[in-house]
Amino acid sequence: MTTFKKSLLAATAFTLMTGAVFAQGNVANTTQTGDRNNITITQRGFGSEGQTARSNVEGDHNTVEIRQGRTSAQAGTNNFAKLQIDSLGGASSDHNTITILQDVSGVENSKAVLSIVGDWNEVDTNQKFGRHELSVTIGTSSAESDYNDVDIVQNERRNDSKVTVDGAHNVANVAQESDDNTVRLEIDGSNNDVAIRQDGQNGSNTGDNRALAYIVGNHNEGTINQVGELNSVKLEIGAASVSSYNEFDFDQVDDGNSIVANIDGQQNDAIIYQNGLGNYASLFQDGSYNLADISQIGDLNDAMVSQTGHWNEAYVSQTGNSNTANVTQDGYGNIANVTQD
Repeated sequence: MTTFKKSLLAATAFTLMTGAVFAQGNVANTTQTGDRNNITITQRGFGSEGQTARSNVEGDHNTVEIRQGRTSAQAGTNNFAKLQIDSLGGASSDHNTITILQDVSGVENSKAVLSIVGDWNEVDTNQKFGRHELSVTIGTSSAESDYNDVDIVQNERRNDSKVTVDGAHNVANVAQESDDNTVRLEIDGSNNDVAIRQDGQNGSNTGDNRALAYIVGNHNEGTINQVGELNSVKLEIGAASVSSYNEFDFDQVDDGNSIVANIDGQQNDAIIYQNGLGNYASLFQDGSYNLADISQIGDLNDAMVSQTGHWNEAYVSQTGNSNTANVTQDGYGNIANVTQD
């Protein structure tokens, strides 16, 4: 047995005997090469100020858990977790399970960065009590990654999440509670499934959340749900190249919300539902066989649809007073239907 393996076994045995290591302002770095390994990093000292955890994994069927928090009434702030799953040899790392928890009361201003090259990986992150940053990158332009599953939960105010996917058949779920949060989603690939929920009606909070989605690829599906006032959605499909057979559903409840969508491609569907006062929906589609469906309930709402191409369909339904609907179609075989009650 090599000296390195003996040292690694000794370190592992010591960790098992002593249990989790509680830290304060410490740095933990771990590297594992091989399959079916397990890494657990716990940093939860008195105050837990400025903890740093880094983990590099190369191999398949590994499990990684990073937990940063505190054990006292003092706040734990400015924690940083970085995880990279890849292979130095160029092959992907598959079937790994990753958990990052920055979820203890008083923990804020934490940052987590995850980079994954491989297939069939599962990622679960939970950040609570506000002012966190999270970045998840799946795949690269030269090494697409498929069938990965990412779940993100962020609570309280002023959180930022960015999810970048280069691959196919990936699932990303983002949930943010409270207001003044931002989600940015970038997908380059096909058959991906995305769900974003931002709930601004939490206690005395109202909304003002932002969701931005940029999609290049085919057969992608997504839902964006926002509750609260002054929320906004911006969606772009096919800005870099024509993208087809995508379907996105939007749901906004409360007043002063807005949706702006630009779609370039064929047979893309955009379905928008807004319930409240003074909401705005603007939808541009360039291509054929596209569907635009906007439903607005409440007063002083504004809907605009612009379609360029053939055999497109536009439906606008508005219930309430002083609403405005504008539909413009350029092409042949198109259908426009506006109903105002």
